[in-house]
Amino acid sequence: MADDTSESINGSAAKDETEVSPPAGPVEAAIGKAPPSEGQDHGGAEAKEDDSTIDLSAIDELIATEDPDFIRALDEVKEGGIDEQVQPEIPIETLDIEHLQDDVDGGSISERVRRLIGRLVAATRAAGPALKEGVKRLLDELKENVRRSTEFITSRLEKYRALPNQSKRLLWAAVCLGVLSVFTLLVSVSGILKVEVGPRFLASFEQVADAAFVYGDNEPFEDFMDPLFHAEHIVAMDRIIVNLKRPRNAPERNPMGFFDLYFEASNQECAVEMKDREGEVRDLVARTLEQMTYEELITLDGKEKMKSVLRKSLNGFLTRGQIRRVYLKNIILKE
Repeated sequence: MADDTSESINGSAAKDETEVSPPAGPVEAAIGKAPPSEGQDHGGAEAKEDDSTIDLSAIDELIATEDPDFIRALDEVKEGGIDEQVQPEIPIETLDIEHLQDDVDGGSISERVRRLIGRLVAATRAAGPALKEGVKRLLDELKENVRRSTEFITSRLEKYRALPNQSKRLLWAAVCLGVLSVFTLLVSVSGILKVEVGPRFLASFEQVADAAFVYGDNEPFEDFMDPLFHAEHIVAMDRIIVNLKRPRNAPERNPMGFFDLYFEASNQECAVEMKDREGEVRDLVARTLEQMTYEELITLDGKEKMKSVLRKSLNGFLTRGQIRRVYLKNIILKE
């Protein structure tokens, strides 16, 4: 009795397993993977199939049958027919063909002006509230800035009034100095005021003369110290006898000289001074002539040298003028 019951249970379980197995789908049927039948052995070597073999044409036919839209999309991708950005479609019934034709043709000038004025009025009406709001906001900001500036200036004025008088004077002095410095800097940089500064020293009178004249070396010249258009002041000096300087190669010799000289003074005061100080002038002339030698005085160059030496000695001695020239009236030399 127990054996019959167990057999019936096993038989029903096997029947349930057979009924639960799903039917083969179209994809599985196409690739040959349908489930085994009731009498087929799942674990046997006879029912085993090779899964590596797949029929691609059957898969394409199956996809074309089940989802044709997907196949069309694949074809467009292959052909490159899909745009990067798909433009939205505009239904033809929403377009105003007459209005578009008027915009294309333009119409007459009056119609164009009328359309332009209408668009401007519409744009003004549309922008009116925003414009009013912007103007209102701008005025509010301007009022706020004015209020802040007024408060700032008022606070600074109160602080300035609280300062002592000395601090106020120092503050105004600093402000004036700063303004003057800025003005001087701007003037110097812009070059508005140009001050021409000439040379500090004159290398030649030609730089300041009205005209310059060139003279040759062979033309006669007048001495710069020579009085051209006024009376000459000549001072005569009595004969002077002096011992000349002895030569080194003949110390036993005793040369002597006798001189009659005239001196030309630069002015009358100098001539009077020479007369008043005649003794000093004669002594200075004698001491100067004693430094000359016989060999020098017998030559013309030596005589010119004697005149130059006497003029320099007297000019360093006199105080009211200068000696311009020295003249020889008589000269006697003893070897």
